Amino acid sequence: MPSQVSPGTSFEPIDNPESLTGSDSALVTRNSQQQQSSPLAFSFPSEILSLIFECSHQDAFQSQVELLDALESLQHVLNLTQVCSRWRDIAVADPLLWSTIVLSWPDEAIDAFVKRCNATGLQLILNMFQDDTHFYAGNAVTLVKLKWIGNLLTENARNIRTLDLALSPYAIDSDSESQDEDDEHDTGFTLSQVCSPFLNSEAPSLRRFSLSMQGQYEDRHFAVDKLFLGHAPNLKALQLRGTDITLSRAPFPELTTLSLNNSGIYRLLYALKAVPSMLSQFPRLRSLSLKLRPELLSPEDLDVFRDHSTSAPHIVLPDLKSFTLHGLQGPEIGYLVEHVECPSLRTFRVTPPRFGPDPGISSTPIPRFPAWMHTILKDVRHLDLRLDNLGISVEFANQTAAKSFLWQIFFKGTPHETIDTYLNLFIENLPLVNPQSLNFQGAINRFPINEPSTNLWRSILSCFPRLTRIIADRETEIGNLIDVLAETKLICPALQELDIRGALFIGKRLHRMLVQRRANGGGIQRLNLDMEDCIIYDADYFGPPSRAVDASALKFDPAYGPKDLVESFSGDVRFLQHNSTIPKLPPRGSSLFPESQFSAFLEGLNSNTEDFSSFSDINFDRDFDQWLMKED
Repeated sequence: MPSQVSPGTSFEPIDNPESLTGSDSALVTRNSQQQQSSPLAFSFPSEILSLIFECSHQDAFQSQVELLDALESLQHVLNLTQVCSRWRDIAVADPLLWSTIVLSWPDEAIDAFVKRCNATGLQLILNMFQDDTHFYAGNAVTLVKLKWIGNLLTENARNIRTLDLALSPYAIDSDSESQDEDDEHDTGFTLSQVCSPFLNSEAPSLRRFSLSMQGQYEDRHFAVDKLFLGHAPNLKALQLRGTDITLSRAPFPELTTLSLNNSGIYRLLYALKAVPSMLSQFPRLRSLSLKLRPELLSPEDLDVFRDHSTSAPHIVLPDLKSFTLHGLQGPEIGYLVEHVECPSLRTFRVTPPRFGPDPGISSTPIPRFPAWMHTILKDVRHLDLRLDNLGISVEFANQTAAKSFLWQIFFKGTPHETIDTYLNLFIENLPLVNPQSLNFQGAINRFPINEPSTNLWRSILSCFPRLTRIIADRETEIGNLIDVLAETKLICPALQELDIRGALFIGKRLHRMLVQRRANGGGIQRLNLDMEDCIIYDADYFGPPSRAVDASALKFDPAYGPKDLVESFSGDVRFLQHNSTIPKLPPRGSSLFPESQFSAFLEGLNSNTEDFSSFSDINFDRDFDQWLMKED
């Protein structure tokens, strides 16, 4: 980035956030000391020092790890003016160092920053949310301050480059000594008044605008007929959360990032059939996020939203790469992708509504995707299926990584046992994918979620007749997957390779599957058991999972070896007999077997011609193996 230094520009010095005054003599003294101790730092050209300051400035206002403190960021900038007179001159002359302003700073500091950046390229921030983890959370301000901020926005509307506002009435400081008596009783003031004049003004310099609101209806209601009077020609990123602002007449031709709520404060903003027309105003979109909160809408509004009896226009967003839908059901998602074509799409994220007793919210699968998506999804080379407590990720890859496609379904407060409900949202479109290779990953370093049921695995794998390779990654439960692959009716007849990399399973079930597939004419040709760093449990061990088993004491029966089962084997052969997980036992007080199965088991023992004179005559290893062999 070119340096913004303008030699000859002068400003009054700011030495600290509180007094905003300083001592020139102190700076001269410090200048002399610094030059004696570190001459190299003062030999850099002014342009180089300016670039260093600007990089340091960016670090002071960005954090990926922890919350930022507003006054610390202010002090960081002011410290550059405290080193020596030369550094002060360079810093003061660079408008980029003064353009970023946190609006909870002291008024005097804000005025000085606006002056030093020549009131151009202003980047303004105010976050009053208490639970936000992104930027300067929890800044409490007074009513006096909020009104002052409103005036500042209005006066500089044409010069604001970025504006990030998160406004909450719950963070208004009513105990401050600076609070005027008239303002304490100003019950007519609402948060929307802070930025309403700005929203109804032209914003020719604006590039990014984010507005998130909390509070009652009057705080979130904006009398905005046409956002920025339809004139924000440089606007590239727009986010509106918790407001009732609509974009029905707001064409922003340069907009590339859009994040919207489809519902305002207890009312619907856009019917489903109105969304394509609204989006057609932004032909250069690259990232789009739409959020619906059906639990906040009345049944009448939900009916209006879902009514698409009249046809919506078909639009094309040629540059859209990321599409996120939150709170929509399967048919509603299908409707949008049918009417909004995105040929460059690479990431598709979905967060369905919470499934529960509400008859208006169901787990209806997403309908079969329209033809334009077939070119992206059809007959992919590789598929990654990842399950964790955040959701499900399906990533497809064809020729190159640049052409990969990520499809994610996120959970929303859902119990782990309902994984089948969410996976069923994919099921109508999985035959399109039909991969050659499947990588199944579980919850790595997180609390594990349940594996898909045998019924669901059967449905998924039946969609993949071309599948030749399955990879089961670390921490992934694959017991049900193995059972489905062992069924007499052959699933995935083209399957040739099974690559298990630290997954969790019962060894004898895996061995049985290999035997069964060989007998059915669909034998596995290559088997890899990469179980490094995995705990191995004795096949006869049924203790608590936290208790490790002495692996060196395990015996391996050669009858469980891979000979005659696979053509190529690598890895730890012991896991064909023993286990990488503890068999799941029923809850305390219930039987290991269902009552009918246990009765049949006892009858089988009673009908045996052998005379059992003691427990040592009963082969529990044999009998448990027979139980494992039974179909679900």
